[in-house]
Amino acid sequence: MRTAKNCTCGRSKKVYCPNCSRIRMIICLKNGHDNLKLTAANGNKYNPVWYNFLKDNRKDMGTICKKMEEKVRLHPEYGQAANVLLFYLTGNRSNYIHKVQL
Repeated sequence: MRTAKNCTCGRSKKVYCPNCSRIRMIICLKNGHDNLKLTAANGNKYNPVWYNFLKDNRKDMGTICKKMEEKVRLHPEYGQAANVLLFYLTGNRSNYIHKVQL
């Protein structure tokens, strides 16, 4: 389990890292908010993905999920556009660990 306070994968990230952060959150947007989706290099659009702060890796998963949920609710754009938040362990894309309906 990754519990380091700093990025250990070599990317030298200071705040969050797609490899070293414990929790990955996908913000599923409501219909009609495609302008907030991100665009991949091939032109496909996808929902925004956030990772927890590296400093929070040592906290339990429930605390991290609650903190990330609060950040989305307070966000000026995603707060109104978010429909569902899906939380995954980083590296596991098949089974979510927590789901929040907004």
